[in-house]
Amino acid sequence: MYSAVLLAAGFGSRIQAVTKDPKCLLPILGKSMLQWHLENFIAVGISEAVIVVGYKKEMLFDHARPYENKISVRFIENSDYVSHGNSFSLYLGLQAGKY
Repeated sequence: MYSAVLLAAGFGSRIQAVTKDPKCLLPILGKSMLQWHLENFIAVGISEAVIVVGYKKEMLFDHARPYENKISVRFIENSDYVSHGNSFSLYLGLQAGKY
C-alpha cells in the first residue's frame, strides 16, 4: 500500500492576479490540477492520497469527494500555512501517510 502526499495548503500568492482559489484548483485541459493528480495516483496504483490543506480547505474537500470511492483521501490541516509553509506541510503529510 502506497500513499502520496499532495501539498495544497497555501494560497498561491504569486498567482493572485489569476485566481483567488487555491492553485491546485486551476483548470488545465478541462480538469483542475487536483483532479489530474488524483486520477494519476489512481492510475499508478497509489491507494491513499494525503492532502495537506489550509487556505479555502472546504473547496478542496468538495473537489476531492468524487474520488473517494477510488482512492482513500485523507486531509491533514496546516492551520498556520502562512507562517509554516511547504516544509511544514510536507512534514505533516509524511507523518500521516503509510509508507
